[in-house]
Amino acid sequence: MRFPDRVYGIENEFALMLKKPGGGFIGAGGIAIKFRFRPIDDCILSRSPQERWWFPNGSCVYIDTGEHPEYASAECRSIKDLVAHAKAGEILMAHAFLPDKELNSPSIEVYKNNIGFAIDLGGDVSFGCHENYFAINTRTMTEGSLFTPFLLTRQIIDGAGWWLENGIYAISQRALHMTSEIGGGTMANRSILNDRGLTDKTIRRFHLLHGDANILEFPIYLKFGTTALVAALIENEARMPFDKCINPVIAMHEIAVSGDIFSPVAIMDTNEMLSAFEIQVRYLETVKKHLLVDAEFDSEKTEAELKHICSLWECTLNALYARDIAWMLGRLDYVTKQYFADRFMMKSSIHDAQEKQRLIKDMDIMYHHVSNRTLQNRMNEKWADRRIVNDADIMRACVEPPQDTRAKMRGDFITALRVLGQTEVAHVDWMDVKRMNAGLLHIKTEDPLVWRTDEFDNFLKDMRPSNSLFMYD
Repeated sequence: MRFPDRVYGIENEFALMLKKPGGGFIGAGGIAIKFRFRPIDDCILSRSPQERWWFPNGSCVYIDTGEHPEYASAECRSIKDLVAHAKAGEILMAHAFLPDKELNSPSIEVYKNNIGFAIDLGGDVSFGCHENYFAINTRTMTEGSLFTPFLLTRQIIDGAGWWLENGIYAISQRALHMTSEIGGGTMANRSILNDRGLTDKTIRRFHLLHGDANILEFPIYLKFGTTALVAALIENEARMPFDKCINPVIAMHEIAVSGDIFSPVAIMDTNEMLSAFEIQVRYLETVKKHLLVDAEFDSEKTEAELKHICSLWECTLNALYARDIAWMLGRLDYVTKQYFADRFMMKSSIHDAQEKQRLIKDMDIMYHHVSNRTLQNRMNEKWADRRIVNDADIMRACVEPPQDTRAKMRGDFITALRVLGQTEVAHVDWMDVKRMNAGLLHIKTEDPLVWRTDEFDNFLKDMRPSNSLFMYD
């Protein structure tokens, strides 16, 4: 059983609110973008195929459909690196909308969540958190029913929580916006497993739309790790715990809204009824059978990381079974958010039901605030031992690309252009870079696992000015 080195990426859409200088909100989404969008000076603009701002860390920011800003991380070979780059995206996005201190102008508040605010224009708004996994065998990935029971129950680990209008606390935000099991849509017909990358022989990836935007580091690490483990079983055509899945969307919604991870749901065309918890346990047991017995790894780094994730997966399920809230705090978003809300309401002297609901919504929104990181910093200090990365890792990820994927070539190219002051004569994209004024014009970076080539080294060497300290090793 092969557990391969894999490349991971995350795409987060961010919610924006335009705030008056004296307080109060005056608009959202597109209004805020049209008012001001200033990516920090480190990035360069590339207009093909889509207008994107590329950063030296290999990531990019662009305005996606629905006029939401979206951060797409650099390709990461380790999931720990991905966590750092996902958190770096919050900082870069907040900097992109910093207010002009010289003007008494509205500020733009940036939020990382999945559900639109009531003030949003256009009514129901959903912000995506998409996951990308480099695949070794895309054919088996199209057999979605092997994967779907795991994916629809994964929300008990990565759910971010959300209070519905009727006061019910759903454990997942994004789950309620899924409408089909497999498909190519991302807007009108959102699918649990998006198959657009599975049919492209160049990209070779599978693309997931159903996951929540997490504030805590632990669920980012665990959702990518557990998904990679299950994906390896499917790619290797191992015997899976389930081979059919019926009513996956209905089951996903039921789990999210009920919040009862032990309540049986109908996902099979048999009389057997299993809970979200039991389904996760069966996938874990199947993974352990291969991971600890007949596993082959592409690298020691991947072996250590996947075994660590498998151990954390088991610890998480044990804590859920024991209802060990103390263990889950600082690790699971939906549990931690509810904990803060409960404490907040206990200290409040308000008895009016509508006012209480409004305060809970305010608390909910504040949890996802990334322009103001006060609450997030408090959580990081309170539960420092539960973090996956540290602040130094995140700040490094803001400026440096991963050193073992093609993102390094892209990041080094962007840094070189900035040193030379030639950012206006460049094209940057995921699978190629171009310099349009001199030397070798075009370098392809199609393989995400290749971080350096002789051709690219010569490309950078040709860019180096004479009598300069400009060096890359």
